[in-house]
Amino acid sequence: MASVGLFQTAFILGLEFVGPSKRVMFGVIGEFFFAFGEIILGLMAWGIRSWRMLQLVISAPVTCFVFYYWIVPESIRWLQTKGRHAQVVANLENIARINKKTIPLHLLRHHPLEEAESDESNDMAILINRPHKVTLLDVFRNPTMAFRTIFLIIIWITTTLTYYGLSYNAMDLGEDQGANKIYLNFLLSAVIEIPGYIFAWIGMEYFGRKWSLLISLFLSGIACIATGYLKGFLSMLLIFLVGKSNITTAFAIIYVYTAELFPTNVRNTVIGLCSMFARVGGMIAPFSTSLKQIYTPLPMLLFGLLSLLSSLLSITMPETLGEKLPDTIKDAIHIGSK
Repeated sequence: MASVGLFQTAFILGLEFVGPSKRVMFGVIGEFFFAFGEIILGLMAWGIRSWRMLQLVISAPVTCFVFYYWIVPESIRWLQTKGRHAQVVANLENIARINKKTIPLHLLRHHPLEEAESDESNDMAILINRPHKVTLLDVFRNPTMAFRTIFLIIIWITTTLTYYGLSYNAMDLGEDQGANKIYLNFLLSAVIEIPGYIFAWIGMEYFGRKWSLLISLFLSGIACIATGYLKGFLSMLLIFLVGKSNITTAFAIIYVYTAELFPTNVRNTVIGLCSMFARVGGMIAPFSTSLKQIYTPLPMLLFGLLSLLSSLLSITMPETLGEKLPDTIKDAIHIGSK
């Protein structure tokens, strides 16, 4: 439970440190390490058969993150929303010094938003000059933001259920391979995530977040439904991996996309809220294999239909490609309206 919160907080903290042109790169690179972690976990589990020892080995390194408190600087956007302007300027100057850059003096003065010329300068001007206090209640008071949040929660639940559901159902793929079957299948489903993250990177950079999410969910839905009815092992395995790769793409996109749709004050809170509801899908996923007792293709049919529904919901979302991170509800509402 704590590790989930750690991942989300680190993701948001890093995302708020980079400009619009680097957000996709940062978001997807983090997901690559997620996939590498799964691969390492699969290999360690294969060698360490005691679950208690395995839990100890994978948990011990996390204690080192305590020292990050003295190493990682606070989010500049968060400091600005709290009105701590002196620390904002000090942190920016420290970052500029490390990168051997100089912050133009006009960006350190108070001036209207319209005077900022570029996206990157615009972001920095906002950081220094515009504190805004926004709460989660403000999000739900606005109909546009409320529906956006609800639709995203549904998409998060679907993505998590399908992602982990496919991971669990991978254990049943193929003929019996003895005691090593679950480890081999787990590793295979983890390795296929790497091209999924590559597709997410390319898609978000060149086609935008909205359509990349829609297409990945749609393809995952079609692949899941097809896998449920295929009989040949090789064809079933191929289409299954297409479904897993595409839902992985959607998983990578949804983190970046959600972060870009909400104001700074509630960005981490909204992602936490979406992730909290997404855990419902994560909790249901292990039991999805039991649905085969009712109807063999039922688990894959469930994943597929929910993915298709979520792809339709994503049509209602605005595009965030090239947009600055919003700092107010008004900013968030007008995303993609240009």
